[in-house]
Amino acid sequence: MIKRLALLAFFFLVLVQPVWAETEAAADLAEDFIPVTESFDGAHVMVFGALISAKSNIVVVLEGPPAKASIRAKIKKVGIWINDEPQTIEPVPSFYAVLSSQPLVKLMTPKALSRRGIGLQALPLDSVAGQGFLQNRLAQGLYLEMPEGVKIRDKKLFRADFNLPPNVPLGAYKTTIYEIKNGAVSASRTTTFKIAPIGMASMIKNLSMQHPALYAAAAIFLVLSIGGLAAYLFRKET
Repeated sequence: MIKRLALLAFFFLVLVQPVWAETEAAADLAEDFIPVTESFDGAHVMVFGALISAKSNIVVVLEGPPAKASIRAKIKKVGIWINDEPQTIEPVPSFYAVLSSQPLVKLMTPKALSRRGIGLQALPLDSVAGQGFLQNRLAQGLYLEMPEGVKIRDKKLFRADFNLPPNVPLGAYKTTIYEIKNGAVSASRTTTFKIAPIGMASMIKNLSMQHPALYAAAAIFLVLSIGGLAAYLFRKET
């Protein structure tokens, strides 16, 4: 009798699991590599796909490489403003953007958003240092939410366009596309793209990281050379 009940339970789980399981969203990025040159002034990112259900909405989350920072708050002592002791925040995305077809509060409950890590409020930045970091990233345009950043056409296709700022951090980026229906995630897909320097910018970056002493010496030599050349030309003209 016990074996029969166990067998029935097994078949029940096998049959029901596909209904509960989250499916993969039909979405992708237009490009998986963004080159950075000396004249880099930002880049365009496009996410596109098709809805599984015509009643669904879409949320796209872009996350940059993890960042760890120390924040020093300004405090007043003896009538003088000075920097307080540094407060270190746990690693959070160096870049974070959320694009959605509707405001997040209309799509999911705050608890559900927090559980999924969707939105600025879901980031672990509740401390004083965290709030300082958040305000700094917002001011630089590196953290933002775009409640109408995803466009849905004919209840079938969707597209999200976003312009990365010139000061965007380099590294590997993660993009997660959520299809949301009836207040819950019905499908999702995570894909990646990379922002990296090429050409002379790549050579300079590699030199500074792999051979810092040589990089410093080359920089000093270049500055002295330019200064010497400028002095020579100026003296010659006078």
